Amino acid sequence: MLNSAAKASIPQGRRKSYIPCWDSECDAAFQAYNTASIKEKPSKSDHLMHMLEEKRQARWEEIVTSIDFTHSSRKAWSTINHLSGQSSKPKPCLVTANSITSVLVENGKWRDKNIDSKRHTYEVNRGIREATASQPASSGLSGPVTLEQLMDAILCLKNSKAPGIRAF
Repeated sequence: MLNSAAKASIPQGRRKSYIPCWDSECDAAFQAYNTASIKEKPSKSDHLMHMLEEKRQARWEEIVTSIDFTHSSRKAWSTINHLSGQSSKPKPCLVTANSITSVLVENGKWRDKNIDSKRHTYEVNRGIREATASQPASSGLSGPVTLEQLMDAILCLKNSKAPGIRAF
């Protein structure tokens, strides 16, 4: 039952290409062009093109005169951007998972000046270097950071820790 309803209501075949301002008058002029003899075709095509130009000009004038900044500037600016062809493209995100990870690593480093903490930091960093050097390129340690790994690292941080690299 669902398939028969879908077949009855969903059109099959090629979709007609949209021609701006095309209406029933243009259909009639196009039919006259198709049925015209070879000698009449240039004049019929000129008539059809002239009719389309007039309709497009009228539509342009209607749209331009409807621009009104007193009621809705958002609608006016969207109309202007639509007419000028401008679009607001999304800007690429400058923050990547690797940049966030590097900030998290910098925040997690020991900042104390005593020898024990420096030795511990050195040993941990050496262990990380050795682990990444001994792993093949296909392992997870040498690839980019995934969102899941980033979320796990964020959850391991202390609460109320200031974001960014601390310089003390």
